Amino acid sequence: MKDGDKRLELLEITLGRTLRAGLISSISVILFGIVLAIVNHPELREAGSLHKFIAPGGYALTGFHGIVDGLKEFKAMAWISLGIFMLILTPTVRVGISFFIFWYQGDKKFMVITAIVFTLLMVSLVLGSTVL
Repeated sequence: MKDGDKRLELLEITLGRTLRAGLISSISVILFGIVLAIVNHPELREAGSLHKFIAPGGYALTGFHGIVDGLKEFKAMAWISLGIFMLILTPTVRVGISFFIFWYQGDKKFMVITAIVFTLLMVSLVLGSTVL
């Protein structure tokens, strides 16, 4: 195996590990938030009470600062929101890593396509955060 092939294989392994780590960590954070919700809000154990938790004016957090403040206060919805954000960010990181894989391979066509996709993802995250 050539040295270049070994590097490419290492990049692909890194890509797979990144996706796996992102998925496992985001699910762990979401589960932690769910456990916090059940422990801190015993009324959620009753059937049909979930709508109280996620309804506007309920326990839902709004805005980035609300989520950050909620994390400091160990609010369940803040932890669940963080886990969802991590889950959304995982494929975005994959696109970023893919750019470097295509760069290493010298595949300019896919570098440009990947750069456009990555830019669109970043713009949507920024615009989406201003809506919150």
